[in-house]
Amino acid sequence: MAQVEPIRVGWLAALTGPSSAPDTRIQSRVLLPPKASTRRRVKGRKIEIITVHQGDRPRQVNAGPEMISQIKTHAIFGPTLSGESLAVTPVLARAKMPNLHAAWWTA
Repeated sequence: MAQVEPIRVGWLAALTGPSSAPDTRIQSRVLLPPKASTRRRVKGRKIEIITVHQGDRPRQVNAGPEMISQIKTHAIFGPTLSGESLAVTPVLARAKMPNLHAAWWTA
């Protein structure tokens, strides 16, 4: 049986610094739980999460095209903060790259 290419999802994360709290929680509780990595499949294709840690807006904007052209992702998750998202979204839209965002409310 031929090998099937995994679905690569880029994760634009800020894992250090003053605005890292949401991303570190997503990283530890959603993307990397031990059982999640073995069940992460769609129609038999493995889903591969590729994390690119970029903690500031200019770097995240530059990481978007890198994930598209060099890493060859199929979709990009993040950034989670609104300022970074607003900066990255037009870049990804021009490339017709699906962009996923987490949304939640904390009190």
